[in-house]
Amino acid sequence: MMQYLIYLITHEYAIGIIVILLATFLFSKNRRLEALEILSASFLVAAVGVILKMIWKVPRPGDATILLDSYAYPSIHAAWIASVCALIYIFWIRKLHKKRMVIIYDIILVVMILSIGGSRVVLGVHGVDDVVGGYAFGIIVALLVFIGFRLAEWYRS
Repeated sequence: MMQYLIYLITHEYAIGIIVILLATFLFSKNRRLEALEILSASFLVAAVGVILKMIWKVPRPGDATILLDSYAYPSIHAAWIASVCALIYIFWIRKLHKKRMVIIYDIILVVMILSIGGSRVVLGVHGVDDVVGGYAFGIIVALLVFIGFRLAEWYRS
């Protein structure tokens, strides 16, 4: 039962809803650039992640609780949470001046990242290497999106 609850929470629809809610919140706070960066990173993780899976064709573990018919490497769930959390860190947390708040937010982000990646391993749909590869892929996408948007902003001014 718990494994199906974890699957429901980390399902692609839930990720899409979270991204849309976060972007809507950012738009409502006049943080349009950050909203576009989150949407762009999420789209790139999904699109490029599927292409990478088709290139590497790493099979899923044989003991999966939930059977999926796609390849395992890299974990797009892990890449997505890593990219979103990296952008959140870049946008807000690094700008905080109270050390105690920085530590609290860092812990929250790390728990979010590890819980999504850990759930993928617990469900048996990914190995640890798939999740770690997803984390690296997601952080790279977040950095490229952030730098790309800053270069475009610099070029426009």
